[in-house]
Amino acid sequence: MSTTSRPNVAGIDLASAPEYGAKRYNRVGLAALAPDLAVLRLEAGPFDDGRILAFVHEAEPAVVAIDAP
Repeated sequence: MSTTSRPNVAGIDLASAPEYGAKRYNRVGLAALAPDLAVLRLEAGPFDDGRILAFVHEAEPAVVAIDAP
């Protein structure tokens, strides 16, 4: 497959980490890459499902990789 025919890709890292004791916070990492693997966009924060879906829709990827569910 040539570089010009490769699609954009997106990655989602869903992570949860302890803050203090039983209290927890969620931090989501989002990345969109161009066909040449150049970074198009990076975001991180306590995003809800709607924000994650909007990011993926805006990136127009052919493949979405999800890690650490």
